[in-house]
Amino acid sequence: MATIGIMAAFHTTPHIKKALMSLQTNASFIYFSYKNLSEIKTIYQQYRHDIDGWVFGGIIPKLYFEQNIGPLPKPSVFVDLSEKDFYKTLLTCTFERSFEMKRTVIDFLNKENDYMNLKSFVPSDDFPLYYSDSLFQDVNDQMYEKLIAFHRHAHMDGAQLSITRFSNILPVLQKDGIPTLFLAPSTSSIHKQVETLLLQLETQELADKQIAIGYLTFKAKTEIEKIKLHHALLSYSEMEGEPLLVHANETSFELVTSFGDLERLTNSFQQCALSAYLKGKHPKIMFQLGWGAGKTLHEARTNAKTANKQQKRIGCPYILTESTLLGPLGDGKRLELQLDPLQLQKWSKQTGVSVLQLQKILAIPAKTKRHDVCANDLALHLGITTRSANRILKKLEQGQAAEETTVRQEKLRGRPRKRYRLLFH
Repeated sequence: MATIGIMAAFHTTPHIKKALMSLQTNASFIYFSYKNLSEIKTIYQQYRHDIDGWVFGGIIPKLYFEQNIGPLPKPSVFVDLSEKDFYKTLLTCTFERSFEMKRTVIDFLNKENDYMNLKSFVPSDDFPLYYSDSLFQDVNDQMYEKLIAFHRHAHMDGAQLSITRFSNILPVLQKDGIPTLFLAPSTSSIHKQVETLLLQLETQELADKQIAIGYLTFKAKTEIEKIKLHHALLSYSEMEGEPLLVHANETSFELVTSFGDLERLTNSFQQCALSAYLKGKHPKIMFQLGWGAGKTLHEARTNAKTANKQQKRIGCPYILTESTLLGPLGDGKRLELQLDPLQLQKWSKQTGVSVLQLQKILAIPAKTKRHDVCANDLALHLGITTRSANRILKKLEQGQAAEETTVRQEKLRGRPRKRYRLLFH
């Protein structure tokens, strides 16, 4: 049974807890509340070994974690407000109170969420007040204080209503007498993200059971050096307490383990401590090490040999799975050579689509088991309207990140649905 950690703001936690009471699952949930973003690091360090996967109460705590602690080594998701939830609130405002868009503060509008699509139909003169074009640049320990100051100044200048996604600033704004609405993700949005995380954990569990092989080639001048290297491998396995079967060949060693154990041995695919250990023990013996994983022994061995060749070319160990090359190991960073951050930034600039949305789009083919996407796919997985999804697809097409490929729909009338093949690679 999976143990899920819910990392959410103090005033958001009860809402998420109530929503998850109606979710049918065998997973157990542990709730961690914070009043200041700085508390996230302490909570994580204290409980990280007890948690299988994390659910963040929004994109901000997840970004704070990544910027101040580093990449999460375990699966994680964040709950977010869908456009449907957002427009439902706006519609309620127009019916229940005197509502002027230009005199309303909506602090979570930014380019990363495409301003919740408001810019497509609200004139600039009537556009609501918002905190920043990019919240991502201001995720730090003082963020709540800056948001509160922004709301106060806006209302001093004539704003009539504040709409916020940050529950921890709500009590302060209410105490100041500022009319404020807090927008929380719907129960269905929360369920969807938690179900996504549970699916990731199931997939990881299957992957952990895969075979992993280390293919170590060496140039020993004497048989004694080979024996020393063999002994060092056995000593390392015993020292780490990890099952590592060592098979000696004439000019190589084959190290057999599971993918889950390999993840632990490499500190979540960040560092190859074994390589450093061998260099420290026998600095004069030249060797190359590559790791491979697969569903069969043959597949894992083939991937390991390919990764070994990659080290020969680059100089650092790599791990090759069925579809991903991880590495180089040893610098404390994990790089997935599917689309690195620089490529993401390049495509974001070229297409006008935010990095966050590109990351979500890149994950869609794995979920749909297709190489192409349609507007409905984007709408479902990004939590936006079909109209917004079509606009994003057009941006991708114009930025040469996608091309239209019409697929006929059997047994359905009307025009064929447009699908787009992603061209990021």
